[in-house]
Amino acid sequence: NWVMATICMTAHENLMPGHAYSILGVVQLDGGPKLVKVRNPHGKETYNGPFSDSSDKWTDAWKWQVGLTAANDGIFYLPVSDFKIAFTAYYIA
Repeated sequence: NWVMATICMTAHENLMPGHAYSILGVVQLDGGPKLVKVRNPHGKETYNGPFSDSSDKWTDAWKWQVGLTAANDGIFYLPVSDFKIAFTAYYIA
């Protein structure tokens, strides 16, 4: 129940350096990787890496597990490994 934010510091998979994002949570996929759920406060998705809305890495079961909505709503998932590349710090308010 805490507000979490992060700032992209490295252009990675089409994320915008110098731009702030909200961290909405973390999910461990059943039999799969751990993903960070992130939101662009401007409501646009630019991330195009693994587990983006259009990624072929999603299974139907994983989509159901996280309630994935494939829409340009600003919410996206990325593997922890990609999160660590693009976002070097995060903040909890």
